[in-house]
Amino acid sequence: MCEEKLLLYPLILFGGATPNEYNPNVVPIIRDSSQKRKNYGWIPRQDELRLTSITAHIHFIHKRTARSKLVQGPVKFNHLVRLMKWWNRQLPEELKQCSYFCELITAAALEKSGVTTTRQSSLCTIFAFLDRHAFAHPIIFNDYYDAASVKRPDDLVVVLDAVNAKNNVAHKWNKHIKQEYLKYVQQAYEAIRHAQHYEKMGREDATLDAWCEVFGNDFRQLSQ
Repeated sequence: MCEEKLLLYPLILFGGATPNEYNPNVVPIIRDSSQKRKNYGWIPRQDELRLTSITAHIHFIHKRTARSKLVQGPVKFNHLVRLMKWWNRQLPEELKQCSYFCELITAAALEKSGVTTTRQSSLCTIFAFLDRHAFAHPIIFNDYYDAASVKRPDDLVVVLDAVNAKNNVAHKWNKHIKQEYLKYVQQAYEAIRHAQHYEKMGREDATLDAWCEVFGNDFRQLSQ
């Protein structure tokens, strides 16, 4: 580390019990001056330090949220990220991913198509992408580096930090985790398609049951 100085960076995490809740939190950062980016440094995770920039992460979300506001309708990119994090919390413990992973896969799914006019169809787009992509190819962004010139790691699944190309957020994935994660992706995708079908038929109870398969029973309480 070029310069070690502990910062306490205040951050609003979109990780409440529901997508409408905000969890204020403080992220400790050991500053690293090797890159000329604001609040660039080492962020402690569960069992490792991750070199990145929280400020750049926030800008990554804000940029895509601003783009989604150009689409007519209530759907915003950051709202979809919260929903993906909500779904992530329903997974078995060994399959749960960090919040940043959820942000990256949501961005990858909507990078070309963008959001749709409804949350239902936007979520369907996200899970359809994940089901089709199946992490068979690296997920890389051009926001802070040239994706074409990045050296790809040899890991089974590659989802690169949008700020630091040396950081593969999915470097710990193995075949079991990949297979099981994709199984839950497929289940969510099918449940969303069923929910859309039931909604068109006017079957409210069946629609709600299908969405609860995706987000758990807390979704039922929220819908009442």
